[in-house]
Amino acid sequence: MMGSVYGQNRLLELVELLSVRVVEPVFQDQPLIHQPEAPFNARFLRDTLFIGSIQPCYHSTEDSLSILYHEWFHYEAGKISLFPIQTDSMAVPVQWKTDVVYVYMPDSMEVAHEMFLWKSELPPSNLPDDKMRELLAGPQAIAFRYAPSNLALEEIAAYRAQLKGDHQGIYTLSPEARRAILVRIRQLEHTLFQRQAYEERNGLNPDGSKQKQ
Repeated sequence: MMGSVYGQNRLLELVELLSVRVVEPVFQDQPLIHQPEAPFNARFLRDTLFIGSIQPCYHSTEDSLSILYHEWFHYEAGKISLFPIQTDSMAVPVQWKTDVVYVYMPDSMEVAHEMFLWKSELPPSNLPDDKMRELLAGPQAIAFRYAPSNLALEEIAAYRAQLKGDHQGIYTLSPEARRAILVRIRQLEHTLFQRQAYEERNGLNPDGSKQKQ
């Protein structure tokens, strides 16, 4: 649980350990900032790695290494513009609201993952388990907000790299972390489908730019 236990020094130690595991320097000369109050696992933004409030499913040092490996993928992909995107003047990816609403149906693995997160919350909820499971298993109406499909493609690739790092023995994922990754990939694949369909209907490229006539 790097977000609640480890501080800035621990973050630097983990980056050094990952460098040893992959046999090359990672995040070389990049700013690394520990922000335990931030509502995300990690984020690579404007050449800076931010580590936030790690989800409880990533509860071991090995899981934390996998998060750093995920962000290192983003870092390396960004250096070569592997998944180009259009950004605004603040270097934020273009995005906007739409009038599209679609229905998403969680599978059993996602329900189990969400139940795990729910039971990890403090203070604990008084809602019975069976009622919460019923709520989580039902269809979800999602208001679609457009962002370039390349963003989803890169995120899927980063999660798949995170799984590959486990298969290659760079770290050993806990069962909870592996499940969280598989759930997120499934969610992102649904997001990717919606974004690509929107781009096709509206003459947009995968980077969010308008197609030339």
